[in-house]
Amino acid sequence: MDYDSHILFAESVNAHSRGDDEAGRFACEALLSKWDLPDEVHAAALCNSVLYTRRLKELIPETDFIEVEVPTPAGWAAFNPSILLSRHGLVMAVRSSNWEFKRHHYFRVNAPDGIARSANYLLRLNAALRTEAIDIFEDGTDRTGEVESQSRGY
Repeated sequence: MDYDSHILFAESVNAHSRGDDEAGRFACEALLSKWDLPDEVHAAALCNSVLYTRRLKELIPETDFIEVEVPTPAGWAAFNPSILLSRHGLVMAVRSSNWEFKRHHYFRVNAPDGIARSANYLLRLNAALRTEAIDIFEDGTDRTGEVESQSRGY
């Protein structure tokens, strides 16, 4: 790896601790544009680039956020929403799980048996993004012969 790449890699790491997103973003983009970068450095620069992702509100200042309630069981979280405008109105798919993951800190399953589970919901929304109907995707897969694991669900 050449000298410039070493400097850029250091900047891709250090800019985050200084709160200098612009410098970090530039360093990651410059590294990722190099053809001869070692695979492990490329992978690290790709991971670091996530730290410098612009927020939607930064890109589109008129963006407004609202919370859509998903009735998950206690200890479950809802995330990864995807919204579609269909001929029947707005439809939102939402993933849910019984685990908590804090980047670089911990992974904790909220279940007495320690099994990580996930479920997916389909919400029908009105024009004000209020829920009108909720369905849960049921996994109808034949599980005969399946090996027990510490993770279940889609």
